[in-house]
Amino acid sequence: MTKRRNKDREKLELYFIYLLLAYRPLLRISSFLLLLYSMIGLSLYPISGCVALGVAIVLILPAYSYQGTLVLAKFFAWVGTIGKKNY
Repeated sequence: MTKRRNKDREKLELYFIYLLLAYRPLLRISSFLLLLYSMIGLSLYPISGCVALGVAIVLILPAYSYQGTLVLAKFFAWVGTIGKKNY
């Protein structure tokens, strides 16, 4: 892995951290609504309820935990640099 790719990943990670921290109140509201939908949906539509529950858990992590924000930002930065060429 080249140093340029590491710098790109670090810049992207920092961008995602600021983005997740800026939209923290919106993440709280949307995760709460999605959690309610998943509770209702689990009894009616089990597959969509499980998917909604998984997405709600992923949205709850950065909304209430700074460590969750760091982990999610690192994951997004890693995914963002998977296809990057080593020039």
